[in-house]
Amino acid sequence: SLLVKAGALVFIFLVPLQYALWLQLLGGIWIIQTAPSVLLALYTRLLNGWALLVGWAVGFVLGTWMFFANHSQPVYPLHLWGTTVPCYIAVSAVIVNIGVSVVLSLVLNVVASDRHNDLTIWQDYV
Repeated sequence: SLLVKAGALVFIFLVPLQYALWLQLLGGIWIIQTAPSVLLALYTRLLNGWALLVGWAVGFVLGTWMFFANHSQPVYPLHLWGTTVPCYIAVSAVIVNIGVSVVLSLVLNVVASDRHNDLTIWQDYV
């Protein structure tokens, strides 16, 4: 416990403030990428686990790339159908994350589903 506190103190004094701000912004972008994998997989079995993992990775990499491509700013200018729309990077990355997860789930559930049919009926739970 003391070692962790000492490490945090060293981090506070030695890491430049700009890096700490970047870490905070990136942390927000990265943590929201887990929401589709956790929430959608928790409440439905329609999405394939491997597709959710790939969607998470795509959202994680895309969000990080957009952050640094935009000179470490949290809002990225999206160019859609001839107009420029400012959008928070985490939102656009999570939309891509969900899109990749859904499309890949459709493909994987048709082509290579490793799931077995659930033969339980509602009376089994009464």
